[in-house]
Amino acid sequence: MDRTVLLSQILDSLPVFIGLVNDQMVYEFVNSTYETRFGLPRDQIIGQTVESINGSKEFERSRSQIEAVLKGEKVEFEYEYDDRIHLIKYLPRIEDAKVTGYFVISTDITKLKQATVELEENQAELNVVRSSFEDFASFAHYDRIASVGAMAVGIAHDISQPISVMNILIDSLRSSLKGTIADQSTRHTINSLQDQVHYVANLINRLRQFSTKQESHRSEFDVQQILTDCLSMVEPRIQSKDIELSVKMADQPIRSIVDPIEIQQILVNLIANAIESVSENEIDQRHIRITCEIESPDFFVYRVSDNGAGVSDEMASRLFEAFESDKESGIGMGLSISRVLASNNGGVLELVSTANVGAEFICRLPICSDSRSTD
Repeated sequence: MDRTVLLSQILDSLPVFIGLVNDQMVYEFVNSTYETRFGLPRDQIIGQTVESINGSKEFERSRSQIEAVLKGEKVEFEYEYDDRIHLIKYLPRIEDAKVTGYFVISTDITKLKQATVELEENQAELNVVRSSFEDFASFAHYDRIASVGAMAVGIAHDISQPISVMNILIDSLRSSLKGTIADQSTRHTINSLQDQVHYVANLINRLRQFSTKQESHRSEFDVQQILTDCLSMVEPRIQSKDIELSVKMADQPIRSIVDPIEIQQILVNLIANAIESVSENEIDQRHIRITCEIESPDFFVYRVSDNGAGVSDEMASRLFEAFESDKESGIGMGLSISRVLASNNGGVLELVSTANVGAEFICRLPICSDSRSTD
C-alpha cells in the first residue's frame, strides 16, 4: 500500500479535524471529519476558500488567528459552535524559509470543559467544608490532592494528542519495513514501543473515567499473565540498571476478578520503587524478587522485594499517605494510589519488611473458585 494512502487512511480514522490551508486561505487537504462537520464531500471542500466553506461570519471570528499563523506564529484558541467547544491549533507550514500555509488541528474538548465545571463545583463544596476543619494543615493536605486531580484531567487531555501521533508514526514505520530485511530485534522493538503507547493510552482513559466517576472494568483474568505483561514493560529498565531479576510463578493457573490495568499500575509502581531503592543503594549485587502464588484457599499474593536500603520505621507508618515519600524526587502518590486500587479490587497492599533489610511489599487479592486447591 502506498504510504501516502496509508497516512491518509490513518488521518481519516482520527476523531479530530486535520486540514491543510495554503497562503491564499484555500483548503489543500482535509480529513473525513470535515465532511461530517460541513455536510460536503472532501472534493467539494478542497480547492475552496476558508471563508466560502465556513461562511463570512465564522471566517471573521478567526481572521486574526489566521493572519497570525500566516506570519509564522503558532496559534491556539478555543472556538464554540453547535453547542460544542473545540480547541483549535494553527501551525505554520514553512518551505524555503517562507510561510506557504498552515495546518489545522481541531479537537472537541466539550467533555473536558464539562469535567472542569464539575471540578470547580466540587472545589466550591470543598471551600464550604473548609471552615469545619479546625486543623488548617490537615485541610491543606486534602486541598493539594484536589489540585492534583484538577491538573491531572488537563494533563490527560494534553497527552492524548501526542499518543495519537505516536501511533501514526509507529504504523508508518511498521509499514515502511514491509518487504525489507529488518532483523527480528528491530520488529520486537517496534512492537514493544506500541505496547508502551497502548499502556499509556489505557492509563489516560482510566484517568478520564475516574474524573467522571465511572466504575472500573473488572472481569476474570489470569493474574500470572497480567504480571508477565507488566514485566515486558519494566524489564528493559531493570536490565539497564544491571539489576538481577528473579520471578517465580505458581505451578497452577491463578484467576481473579480484577481490573487488569489497575493491577498493572500497582505492579509497575511497586517494581519502579524497587528499582529506585536498589539503584540508590551502594551494593555490589542488586536484585529484585517477584512472586505470584496462592496464599490461602481464598487469596493469592504478588510479592515484590529488593535488597535496597529498606524503609525507616518512621516512614513506614505513613508510607501509604498521599504526598509522603522517602525519595528526593518522589511526590509520594504511587503507593497511595496503589493501595486504593488494591482496595477497589477487593484486596490489600502491605509493607512487610523495613529498614536495612530491603523492602518487601505484598498485594493480596481474592481468587476465583476454580483456582483453589482441590486437595
